[in-house]
Amino acid sequence: RPKGEYIGADTEKILLDFFVLNTTLSPRGNKVKATINTEEFYLTEWSPYTLTGLPIGKNTIKLELVDSTGKLIKGPFNEVTRTITLNK
Repeated sequence: RPKGEYIGADTEKILLDFFVLNTTLSPRGNKVKATINTEEFYLTEWSPYTLTGLPIGKNTIKLELVDSTGKLIKGPFNEVTRTITLNK
């Protein structure tokens, strides 16, 4: 999550959820780098998050599993990009 199109009040809070296997996330270890449109965030806890304040229209969310130095950990599912659409 997220995926697809969100309309009206559903555009105000978007669920960001992902699944992590065979690793743990921590501030000093592996983490998830989330790029939302052009802003980057590092997620150090495996937990659902709420995205607020996204602009109406197309939004791109990219998640990457990275190591403690910020380098992508190679694997078939360690990088995913989704585009969602928000409409009033």
